[in-house]
Amino acid sequence: MGRARAAAPGWARTPAAERAAALTKAAAAVRAAVNERETGKTRDDALGGVDAGAGTLVQYVELGPRHRGRSLHGSWSATDLMVPEPRGVVAVLTPWNDPVAVAAGLLGAALVTGNTVVHKPSERCPATGRRFAQLLAEQLPDGVLEILDGDGSVGGQLASAPDVDVVAHGLFYPPTVLADCTPEMLVFSEETFGPVAPVRVVPDFDTALREAADDRYGLAATVLTADMGHAQEAWRALPVGTVKINDVFGGAPGGASQPRRASGNGFGFGPELLDEMTAMKVVHISPPNTWGTLARPTSQRNILPGPSCQHHLRCPPHSEKFAPSDFFADRWALRRPSPREGKGPLQVRARGHRSAAPRGVSGPNPPCGSTGPAPRDRGPAAPRSSAG
Repeated sequence: MGRARAAAPGWARTPAAERAAALTKAAAAVRAAVNERETGKTRDDALGGVDAGAGTLVQYVELGPRHRGRSLHGSWSATDLMVPEPRGVVAVLTPWNDPVAVAAGLLGAALVTGNTVVHKPSERCPATGRRFAQLLAEQLPDGVLEILDGDGSVGGQLASAPDVDVVAHGLFYPPTVLADCTPEMLVFSEETFGPVAPVRVVPDFDTALREAADDRYGLAATVLTADMGHAQEAWRALPVGTVKINDVFGGAPGGASQPRRASGNGFGFGPELLDEMTAMKVVHISPPNTWGTLARPTSQRNILPGPSCQHHLRCPPHSEKFAPSDFFADRWALRRPSPREGKGPLQVRARGHRSAAPRGVSGPNPPCGSTGPAPRDRGPAAPRSSAG
């Protein structure tokens, strides 16, 4: 955890294109990895999961640098922005049944947006989960992706750790079909994560649609029908985040739905998952001349004002006529122009200086740019006291 937290500032400052390039290399390495022994999958099925995971990484490689902010319409001279920023450290806990494909989405979205990650794969397939994370970590700076092994108790500690900013975690339950269910059963009134299919027979389509919608949860729904009129009515009427018609899997890549009601909030896939991994900051930039400018002295010889000069530092006619000994260079007064003078730059005057005219100049200094009489040369100045 400490390594991930320490690496977070540097990774967040890494250009998005460089983060994406690192994940591109990782995706290429993942395509060569497969483990069919731990997951129990056939080789073709295991290869399909690996290929899906690599494809998901590539998807976030393409989406990451394009992750949108927003410009706001403020005043003409100002700039107003909404900028997404990394949240910090993301804890990712993944299941064993599809350890590459599921982890790729969460890890890819978190990393490409500038977060560091602590990944705990399932204890049921520790070698596959660790190998996948290692393939990614090899392409990343130290500490950006840390791997943690352990059972559910370790995952619980990770999820509740104070240094974790986001917890992301894709559960598993063996396929189960429940027949002769009634609306009073908990399986009909509670959200079940896993391949559980409670079956209830109803007299008609309207009853089925009404009972399906009468639920406090709204994650997803599947409708199997040969009537396209029923299909259209179902996807519009069901209050859920995802509706699949005549299919359980499938759909275009990049789709991102929001669950409804008590099923939670936020996006689990697609470009919108990048929003979940970032926090939005509003920025207002006002041009510097709104409040004036202050010239900082770099040379006493050519920019410090003389003792009787009543002008600011950008007074060319007077800036080179006075020696540093004529005033105290370490005493300055910052004055804002009066309303009569308009919105000019801030003025800086020397304080504590003598009121006598400078050597070689008689009378008060003419205003900047005036065409008064030329100063007379009165010769060396008379000795003066050192009082300020």
